[in-house]
Amino acid sequence: DVEDLVEGTKAQLLDATSPQLLERQIASIVATELVVVQAKVSRAVAEETARLRNATQGDLERLVDRKVAAWTVHTSRPDDSTTPGTAAPSGRVDYASFASGGRVVRHKTYDHPRQYGVDGLVVDGTDVRHVDLGSFTYHENHGPLQRFPLNHHAEIVHGVTLRVLSNHGNDKYTCLYRFSVHGARK
Repeated sequence: DVEDLVEGTKAQLLDATSPQLLERQIASIVATELVVVQAKVSRAVAEETARLRNATQGDLERLVDRKVAAWTVHTSRPDDSTTPGTAAPSGRVDYASFASGGRVVRHKTYDHPRQYGVDGLVVDGTDVRHVDLGSFTYHENHGPLQRFPLNHHAEIVHGVTLRVLSNHGNDKYTCLYRFSVHGARK
């Protein structure tokens, strides 16, 4: 296809006897090729748009869930558990401590979560589903480290998702210093 174009272009250019005629022929060839390329790009974009439009929302959600479920999740025994085999994890959120040294860096922030939810990801073969582990409210006046018991579930979760539902003050972004979920290993 490209070789034919080059050979045709050579023949046309050799037929040109004046610089003005040569310039017009080159402009004509370039314009023609641009139209062809634009048509091919438009066709490819239309085909890809149709393919994506035809993909169902469920297919997209399953694809995302499989990718998320493939992440390795580190769990440990709940702090308040007396039975190592219980599947009653508790979550911990710490908004005011720095990872190195553990000292309070900022006494009050206005961009941290107010209400949030925690979902567990349960993987059974190729089926991935979400399990509601609870919804919580972080209170500014209850100190920087707050713990919340999660809903009790007998099934094993392979990952967790934190959903921030609202913030204290800032509606554009969320500042989260630490989020931990503890449970019993399988």
